[in-house]
Amino acid sequence: LGQILLLLGTEYVLDKEQALALDAAIRHLALNIRNARRFKIMQRYAEYDALTGVHNRRHFENRIDDEFRRFKRHGRPLSILMADIDHFKRINDTRGHQTGDAALREVASILANTIRKTDYCARYGGEEFVILLPYTGARKALALAERIRKIIAAHIFLVNGCDPLHLTVSFGVSGTGADTERSKTELVSNADAALYNAKFRGRNCSALIAPPRRKLQRK
Repeated sequence: LGQILLLLGTEYVLDKEQALALDAAIRHLALNIRNARRFKIMQRYAEYDALTGVHNRRHFENRIDDEFRRFKRHGRPLSILMADIDHFKRINDTRGHQTGDAALREVASILANTIRKTDYCARYGGEEFVILLPYTGARKALALAERIRKIIAAHIFLVNGCDPLHLTVSFGVSGTGADTERSKTELVSNADAALYNAKFRGRNCSALIAPPRRKLQRK
């Protein structure tokens, strides 16, 4: 929004041409402000998931590039959590898609409000979310995954005036450790594989694929 305040002395009065010129300038500024607002709205649609309000997959792909370059430059650890709501299809089939959408929004809110401001949350697709944890080792990331998992398991979801809904989430955890040769693709694929392991173990748990340890060079 913008505001213009024009102060004139009592002895000075705008003539018709000056008033028209001022009006034209203000209309031009108003148009620029309107375009800037539209750009911000379009930018939000491009970066955020419309349903859950967290970042979308496209934005995640750009963000992980930035975080991985930072990891390669400074050698600080970088970890990733992949979260998947257990038996989500059953919720859509028995409670309806509106209830499923409301549950997705609430899970996203819990994820976003539990992590640090320096961390990053995005909807990866469907009922799957991803969290980037800069400067965080894999073991600490696993501890965070367990904390969030317990919060969601204990949470009562009251959606659309229906009966209370209980959800559980499975987590896959992967980290870079000290291995600066690890690739971004490997980091994501390991988190995905760890998530599959958590599902295989019965769901509502967290699994970790630990980063390789630094090899000691023999003298």
